[in-house]
Amino acid sequence: MNLTATIPDHFAHSWDSQVVQYPARGPRGISYFEAHPESHEGIIDCLLFRDKSGKVRGILNHYPIDFPPLEQAGAVNIWVEPRWQRRGVAMKLLAEADRRWQIDFSKQRFTTGGVRLVEAYLARTAVPA
Repeated sequence: MNLTATIPDHFAHSWDSQVVQYPARGPRGISYFEAHPESHEGIIDCLLFRDKSGKVRGILNHYPIDFPPLEQAGAVNIWVEPRWQRRGVAMKLLAEADRRWQIDFSKQRFTTGGVRLVEAYLARTAVPA
């Protein structure tokens, strides 16, 4: 699969703008949170990765329905707190999302970091011929 970045990195929402939308504390590890945005009908499936103290360190949003104008059904977005990047948080969130919702990576839009993450994930999960 040939993945290309279609979203400029500077266009992606910041960590700080996203983390405030979720409960500040919760169970450690990956948990599910159902978001009900006021501006849309429907839900957003959220996976939250929390550290040992229960603080959110990673977020994955999965859109089960279209959220115009930016998100189409099946899209996922991932954010990891900058100090927690390069620790496998995004990979764990992506693996759990793929297990739950069978992500179609050919229909995603990516930043350059997203391309690297998904390429690494697909290489890690590839079934040998």
